[in-house]
Amino acid sequence: MLFEHIKGGLRLAAIDQSLIREGLRIGQNLADARAIIPDMEVREIDRSLLETALPVLPIGTPMPVRWCRS
Repeated sequence: MLFEHIKGGLRLAAIDQSLIREGLRIGQNLADARAIIPDMEVREIDRSLLETALPVLPIGTPMPVRWCRS
């Protein structure tokens, strides 16, 4: 699970299908997510690395759902 700083808080930025099934969602507050799944592994997202590593895709191109492992 990846998180990022958004509007002064820590928010989920990328999660996998198993975390979605557990009730988590992108944009959710990290503290709330940890209350649901306290032992999940979290890392801060590196947007600059993603922008460098991933190709630029045309608008409307579906993105992979699974970015990381929990």
